[in-house]
Amino acid sequence: MNNEEILRTIKPILKQISPSLDSNTITMQSLLINDIKIDSIKIAELSVLFEDTFNKTFFIPDLITKVEDPYSLTIGDLVEYIQKSLGS
Repeated sequence: MNNEEILRTIKPILKQISPSLDSNTITMQSLLINDIKIDSIKIAELSVLFEDTFNKTFFIPDLITKVEDPYSLTIGDLVEYIQKSLGS
């Protein structure tokens, strides 16, 4: 899967865990914490929903701990993490 395919796949998932989001505003530059309103509970939900969607285990806290400032994580970072995890 390429980045655009992954983004199209995860948009409905992000909308599911943050219903007030307008999926048209979710871009690769959207910040996970500030724009998408992802917190620790939603990180756990995302991990499970991504596992169901991609048939692969994801541990998103790994992504978060690898950066100096979690507030700087973007949807693009998440997409790249998924792509690497899938081996694409």
